[in-house]
Amino acid sequence: MRTPTIPLLLMIVWVAMPALADVGPTPARVDAFGTVVDKFIGTERLQKRLPDTAIEVLRIDGVENIKAMLGQDLPGDTQQASRTALKNLQRLGTAEREQLQQSADALVLAWQYEVRRHPAIVFDQRYVVYGVTDLREAYVLYRKWHEAKGS
Repeated sequence: MRTPTIPLLLMIVWVAMPALADVGPTPARVDAFGTVVDKFIGTERLQKRLPDTAIEVLRIDGVENIKAMLGQDLPGDTQQASRTALKNLQRLGTAEREQLQQSADALVLAWQYEVRRHPAIVFDQRYVVYGVTDLREAYVLYRKWHEAKGS
């Protein structure tokens, strides 16, 4: 068998370099916290790049939205308004109840992670990137921080 020549070895190393560029911290979990105005992008592409990473986009404004919906057209009398709001709450459909539960869960999770504002993208339940809605961009920032830190 013939031994590969130096140019062939260099070509193999050059072709392998893009794969080496992806070496770095791979988060087990990514949570993106935002509201209806925070349009997160890059979720599917990041999921393809990190297939073993759990990625979730969480809306934290659902409770406020339901509360606003329940408070619409309430009478001026406090007691009557309370009764009307309770009736409205009891009339919530399955979708609204699920949205309310998911939003409440998201708020609890954001509180546990000590997320202070949105949009926020949390890697591995402890590293937060604020102000970015592109998950791929946030992942690049996360990796650069890890590289600068030397981990």
